[in-house]
Amino acid sequence: MENNQNDNLMTFGEHLEVFRKMLFRIIGITVCLAVIIFCAKDVTFRLLLSPSDNHFITYRLIEEGFARLGIDFHFDSYSIQLINTELTSQFMVHMSTSVYLALLLVSPYIMI
Repeated sequence: MENNQNDNLMTFGEHLEVFRKMLFRIIGITVCLAVIIFCAKDVTFRLLLSPSDNHFITYRLIEEGFARLGIDFHFDSYSIQLINTELTSQFMVHMSTSVYLALLLVSPYIMI
């Protein structure tokens, strides 16, 4: 009976092999998602920067909620313009945002 328990145990090398496979899967999935997110950077940044405009849906819902309560409340009109201060800053922001969002999306897979 004791011999059957030892048959199911993995050696240190086998554990390292499983760990290596998991790391390659995680890196592969992260890179694929980062490339997809980078290719859809216009949609991604429109979603990420949507609260920077006074027409954001949450702001409209707050205004409607106050209107139903009989309170005259409106957000001031504003808009945020992003500028580049360095030559490669826009590209690096797109790259780092793509990688961070890919890591965020792949994190449930990493935790398993």
